Amino acid sequence: PAAPLFRSVCIVSSRFYPQIVGSGMSAFVIARGLHQLGHQVTVLTDESIKMELSTATGVDFSVKYIRSLETFAVGKTGLKAPLDDLYLHIRKVNPDIIHVCNFMPMSLITIIRDKLACPVVFSFFNTPVIGKRTVGCFSDPDVENSFGAFVIKANAYDSLILGSEYYVKAALCLGANRNKILLSYLAPDITSLDITKSVDTSKFFDAGFERS
Repeated sequence: PAAPLFRSVCIVSSRFYPQIVGSGMSAFVIARGLHQLGHQVTVLTDESIKMELSTATGVDFSVKYIRSLETFAVGKTGLKAPLDDLYLHIRKVNPDIIHVCNFMPMSLITIIRDKLACPVVFSFFNTPVIGKRTVGCFSDPDVENSFGAFVIKANAYDSLILGSEYYVKAALCLGANRNKILLSYLAPDITSLDITKSVDTSKFFDAGFERS
C-alpha cells in the first residue's frame, strides 16, 4: 500500500483550551484528534490565552496567536488586527485545509476567501435558538439572524460540519445549502478532555478528515 499522506490542518477558534467553554474545548478535542491521527495541526486562537497555554499540558501541536480575536468575536473591537494576523498566519502555515469554529471567525475568513487556495470547513458551536439567537454577539434577534444568514449564504466554506440535527435545522433556516452539510455527532464526552487518554476519532472520518 502507498505510504500515508498527512494533511496540514489549520483550526481557527477565538476560544481554546484551557478555557472551559464549548467552542474552545470542541476545537481542542478536534485538534488533539487530528494530531493523534498524524495530521500536522496548527491552531490559530486569541492572544489572551498565550500565558495559560504556554504552561498547559497535552498541547502537542502548534498554536499561533491572533490579536483581539476574542474581543472581535464578542463585538467589542474592529476587524483590523484580527484580520491582519489571521491572514498573515494562514499564509505562513499554508495549510491543506482550514477548519473555522463559529460565526465571527468565519466572517473574517469570508472576507479573504478569494485569497485562500485550500478548502474551508465551517462549524458553529454557539447554541442556536431558531429565530432568536444565532451568533451570540448581537443584542437584537433580527441582527443576530441577519448576520448569521450573511455568513451562511456567503458560502465561503466547502463543508458545514454540524453536531446535531437541531443545528442542521438552524443552519437550513439561515439559508444553508443542504448539499454542503455534514452531520458529525459531537456528543459531550468528558474522556476526550483527559489529556492522558487518546481521543476517539472514529467520527472524524465522516466529517471529512479521513485518514490519508
